Amino acid sequence: MDVKEFRIAEMLWISAFRGNVGLDIIPQWRPASRVYIEGRGRMGRNQMRRAILAVSAAAAARWTLGNAQAQSRYPDRPVRIIVGYPPGGGADFLARVAAQGLSQRLGQSFVVDNRAGASGNIGATTAARAEPDGYTLLMGQIGSNALSNALYVNPGFNAATDFKAISLVAELPNVVLVPNRSPVRSFAELISYARANPGRLTYGSAGTASTIFMFMELLKARYRLDITHVQYRGSAPMQTALIAGEVDMTNDNITTAMPQVQAGTVRALAVTSARRSEALPDVPSVVEAGFPDLVVTSWFGLVAPTRTPAAIIETVSRGVQQTLRDPEIIARLRQLGAVAVGSTPEEYEALMARERTRWAEVIRVAGVRPE
Repeated sequence: MDVKEFRIAEMLWISAFRGNVGLDIIPQWRPASRVYIEGRGRMGRNQMRRAILAVSAAAAARWTLGNAQAQSRYPDRPVRIIVGYPPGGGADFLARVAAQGLSQRLGQSFVVDNRAGASGNIGATTAARAEPDGYTLLMGQIGSNALSNALYVNPGFNAATDFKAISLVAELPNVVLVPNRSPVRSFAELISYARANPGRLTYGSAGTASTIFMFMELLKARYRLDITHVQYRGSAPMQTALIAGEVDMTNDNITTAMPQVQAGTVRALAVTSARRSEALPDVPSVVEAGFPDLVVTSWFGLVAPTRTPAAIIETVSRGVQQTLRDPEIIARLRQLGAVAVGSTPEEYEALMARERTRWAEVIRVAGVRPE
């Protein structure tokens, strides 16, 4: 085996251990059966095999040692948390809560990176294609991690295979909203008003891959309503449009809707949970309003590119869980209508799998065609 062939063998094994090629390719590669190796004469088949094994072992040991050292030092530089929506929304707020807690507990900066557009798909695609080294995470949520593959022919990633769960951060209901100038005073009145005005009303959303969109499409399908969808680039511009009367109704995560409700700039008709929220105790739930088939809650949690090492996943997951056990964080989230959760990677992965199954069926029943 000559020096060039030694290098080929070494490169193949390094690539295999990194996951760039399959291990099954190694036995298929063979150098010439008898070759010279600088100053040592001809090399027999058995000698050649021993040389390959020696190179393989050295390459594997070098890669494993370097990888283990990198993981043990994690994080030794800033970590970015990608959010697929603009600043000001629920995903952005919860990402900043997680980033602050992780920075304090892991001793390194965790920075929020907003990559808005395409109903969160731009941010999710960016995260899915990032190096799986733990330095790029995604604030996963129901849109990108449960709805995208059922709503889009090619969202740019596969929610079921391109991400590895880290920890659930929080769950929260949505709030059904209308402008202050609306004649509607209750959720039941909203349905009656829509029935009396087919094709004349509009609703705003932050994108199709969101509980905002799915709640409204579920409402339309269940009660045969004709309401036109108007899409915005995030919760903040959608709420601005609602306040201005550009759309007739919407619903939004309670975290981002509550400031406008408390300020009196919009009217809250119902929360989409089974029970009232402590944050808005005067607003009835959809169950109280007589519509138990419309219970929808949002969830948010951190995920990483799928080949991120398990040791790094566990490190970040523990940091999130510790953050969400902090009484101050729990109280802060509760005031904003969110319930702090914290979970193991396995628990979060199981939740995402259940939600993908549930919403795929809802999308089918609602007759929503993939874009």
